Amino acid sequence: MNKDICIVIQGATQPQWLPTIKQGWEGYPVIYSTWEGTNPAYYDESDIVLYNPIPEAGVRNLNLQRVSSLNGFLKAKEMGFKRVLKWRSDFYCPNPKLFLETFEEDKMNFYAWHRDNYVTDFFIEGDLDEMIELFTFHNWHIVPYPEKAFTERLFELGLDSKAAFNCKKIFEPNDIKWMKPNYWLSANTLDNDYRNKII
Repeated sequence: MNKDICIVIQGATQPQWLPTIKQGWEGYPVIYSTWEGTNPAYYDESDIVLYNPIPEAGVRNLNLQRVSSLNGFLKAKEMGFKRVLKWRSDFYCPNPKLFLETFEEDKMNFYAWHRDNYVTDFFIEGDLDEMIELFTFHNWHIVPYPEKAFTERLFELGLDSKAAFNCKKIFEPNDIKWMKPNYWLSANTLDNDYRNKII
């Protein structure tokens, strides 16, 4: 992996964590896809920020994730990128180079396949056009949980054959911190609930 990938940081702006997250992705092309009403003072003039109208939330905020991500992807496409990483606004990446190297080229990369038979949506990396397709669905108000929608869409598009998972590659040097619960993803590396293939 190299810096040709675009990082789409989607969702509500978290001002208490934004400086740390920006520091982590310094030097990489980043699009912040947040919401109307966000204070522009949180961002610098050089930042690319989308202030999206807030839609209906959907099941566990699924439509908020879908809309903010999708609009970020469309902006990345407009800018000429070919691959994109969907990233939460409360995730911190201390070492992007080592982290991005855990992804497989020409695959759609997820964190894990959960033992309850769904793909995790912590972050997703892939071909930009395929990512746009993955996030284009309309059942966001009736699925039981967000991961169900992404899993169904993955199989519907036939992209399950391209799915790759990096949960067993996450250790201290390339770890990711979930800021809100103060939780490092490497805690799951040996957890059998998180799997590195579809079972």
